[in-house]
Amino acid sequence: NYIVLGILTLAARKKLLYFSFREIIMRTIDLHGRTIHDAWKVFIAFAYEKWLDKEKEIRVITGHGAIQKEFPSWCDACQHVKRYETEPYNRGSFKVRLR
Repeated sequence: NYIVLGILTLAARKKLLYFSFREIIMRTIDLHGRTIHDAWKVFIAFAYEKWLDKEKEIRVITGHGAIQKEFPSWCDACQHVKRYETEPYNRGSFKVRLR
């Protein structure tokens, strides 16, 4: 990374953007198109994996169907979830805080 007079070069900015988006993608799971039971298993495994990785926050995309209605009870039952809230810009997406 080259810093020229306190300003990042174009290459450094691209690299920083790539890693920022990569981190966001790696902390997000999309449960669209899954059965409720399969989505539950995938969510529990994902929350556990990210908890082991010492992540503090993940994003879960449920959509606006049955999975969205079930999701709060999954969070309440999961020992790795500290709290959760719906995203303000999309009610079919949750921000989940891990312990």
